[in-house]
Amino acid sequence: MKIPRAYYYMNFFEPLKTCLRLVSLQHKRFSKVQEFEERYKEVFGNRYISLVSHARTGFYFCLKSLGLEEGDEILMTPINIPDMLNMARICGLKECLVDLKKETYSIDLADAQKKLSPKTRILFLTHLNGIVPNMDDIVHFCKENDLILIQDCTQIVNAKYKGRNLEEYSDYTISSLCDLKVIHTHIGGVITYSSSALKEKVDQIIERECSTMSASYFFRFLVEDMVAVILLNRVFFTFFIHPTLSMVTKLIGIDGVENFTKGKGLKIGPFYLFKGLFGGGGNVLKKSVPKGMLFSFSNLQASIGLKRLSLFKDLERRRIRNSKILYKSLAKHQSSLPSLNSSGSCVFWKFPFLTEHLEELQRYLSQRGVDSARSNLKCFNEIKEFHIKDTTPVASELSRNTLYIPAHPYLEEKDMLRISKYINDFFRNNS
Repeated sequence: MKIPRAYYYMNFFEPLKTCLRLVSLQHKRFSKVQEFEERYKEVFGNRYISLVSHARTGFYFCLKSLGLEEGDEILMTPINIPDMLNMARICGLKECLVDLKKETYSIDLADAQKKLSPKTRILFLTHLNGIVPNMDDIVHFCKENDLILIQDCTQIVNAKYKGRNLEEYSDYTISSLCDLKVIHTHIGGVITYSSSALKEKVDQIIERECSTMSASYFFRFLVEDMVAVILLNRVFFTFFIHPTLSMVTKLIGIDGVENFTKGKGLKIGPFYLFKGLFGGGGNVLKKSVPKGMLFSFSNLQASIGLKRLSLFKDLERRRIRNSKILYKSLAKHQSSLPSLNSSGSCVFWKFPFLTEHLEELQRYLSQRGVDSARSNLKCFNEIKEFHIKDTTPVASELSRNTLYIPAHPYLEEKDMLRISKYINDFFRNNS
């Protein structure tokens, strides 16, 4: 059986059930939201959380609650969705991008130190790939420079540092609950706080700015989920998608396929088909938060979220097991693997492999039935619409040269050893 590039944390019937709930107006009902919130806190050990429409709007609410002044500065690690930078600008902040360290995929504090100014107020730290950095150093840097730390833990849910949840190291943490995330509620996000006072302040803004979800807005995400669940089904991928992908790659090249998965559409001659299907293709720049994004978390998301929580721990255990097999089997390529902090428990949301031979390795694996993926996130300073002068060379290299190797929960040890063998064979044959 072939192996698709990603794992979707729901089955095909769940989006269909949500369609029925949508018809029955469950997006206007909220009886299950409290149940989901309590269960989420129980599973992840959080005390204070708010459920929001998107992680990006959660970030926006946190920033608004801080009472910052126009022109205050925010240090940001540069790899995330463009809307995170939009939210900072909408709140009147001036961004300053901080480079990453190659071995950890996390912030380079020496670079951050150089980019401090008297107006710097916040460090917004995005954790990548489920790899845990040295949180002591990060917290010390923030305290020493009187900075508010906001974390994006979307890719590192349930990770620990010295036995503590990562959320405990900051006043605010946001996480996404959308496609490919371990807790997938079609769309949604979570804000975690260090105190009830912070939660109360943000909740007042949420209540003031949010309205009932638009069914048409939500339906678009349901369609994307249904398409993705089919495309990433292993049986369907083996007998239909992989042969089609091989044919399409010959026609439009591997870059064309990657652009399709990023929502840029399939370019056939002068035309683009399916543009925006996976969230791309829209306007990058935003002057304000679109009203459609500002809605209250509803029964539609809570119902699916409760099921995801019931399956979470077993799926996570298996994904981490598979990633550790890869890590051990690829030990001879140490410079391509992230450095693992002995004080952290990494969750390997994705398994990153850094290589200058990315395209060749990706093609080699594909020919052997293993579909791997490049990053779908560009550095903010490489998005021309933002007009950013900051340079982050290491982050750019990581974004450009990281190949994500499948370590899906349903794969077995023999699958992981087979993938490892292919990678080892590739480098032995091309040394």
